[in-house]
Amino acid sequence: MNVPHILLSGIVGSTAYGLAHAGSDVDRLGVFAVPTQKLHGLHPPKESLVGTDPDRTFHEAAKWCRLALGGNPSATEVVWLADELYEVRTPLGDELIGIRASFLSARRVRAAYLGYATQQVRRLESKGDRTRRRTCAGAPPNTHAI
Repeated sequence: MNVPHILLSGIVGSTAYGLAHAGSDVDRLGVFAVPTQKLHGLHPPKESLVGTDPDRTFHEAAKWCRLALGGNPSATEVVWLADELYEVRTPLGDELIGIRASFLSARRVRAAYLGYATQQVRRLESKGDRTRRRTCAGAPPNTHAI
């Protein structure tokens, strides 16, 4: 996957946080800028470029800004990395890092993280319901599986 005009690119995920193990892959996240003349016309450029070998996700600057302003933790991660995790860091990328706090809103960040946590709890609850149904399905009448 060829990503033109990269502003920022860095290593994220388990590798970035020291949680990687022998079978872990290396995830990369980045921001790229489409030249202005390509933004005008009938065929808009792709807003995100995603590859799996290696795992890479790059968002066009406008989309990245929308995600960051919405409190998306996956998007904002790229401007909060430790210096040694950056693979590409241009002067415009440095400007994004310089104004990174401007993208944060307590209300949006809380909603993003609370939304994620709520989704995970619901997922666990639904798994629990399926487990109980499987356990109870084979039980004789008038008994309760624990």
